[in-house]
Amino acid sequence: MLSATIQDITAVSPGSDAEFGDIRNATVTFMNRDNSTMIASNIPVGLVNALDTKTGTASFTWSVDLGTATSATYTIGVIVNNYYTRNDSGDNTVVQIAKPVAGSINGGGFLVNTATNPSTGTYAAPSTPRPTSA
Repeated sequence: MLSATIQDITAVSPGSDAEFGDIRNATVTFMNRDNSTMIASNIPVGLVNALDTKTGTASFTWSVDLGTATSATYTIGVIVNNYYTRNDSGDNTVVQIAKPVAGSINGGGFLVNTATNPSTGTYAAPSTPRPTSA
């Protein structure tokens, strides 16, 4: 699932525009920036909150054919059109797609220990952040 949150400039920088618009007037195009091919275009933007017309989300289910490869990495770009315009490479993100292969786990992320008491066990989380080396 490719998804992008789109905001009217007044949601990001209040007072920058005298009148805010309705973000549902925008459309989104998802691009594969690696080979400049369009994945999907004219994706409508739906509101995140029905009472806030300044913030919306566009989503598209992308069926990727990896062929014989077990995984691939893509640079995905988001282009906003219609009543709004934006096409900035700073909005690109890298997505890795992998086939389910026996004996492997793919994914990413991290956990943050927010407990006020230190944890215990073989791999206990520290009660204070560990120092990082420079």
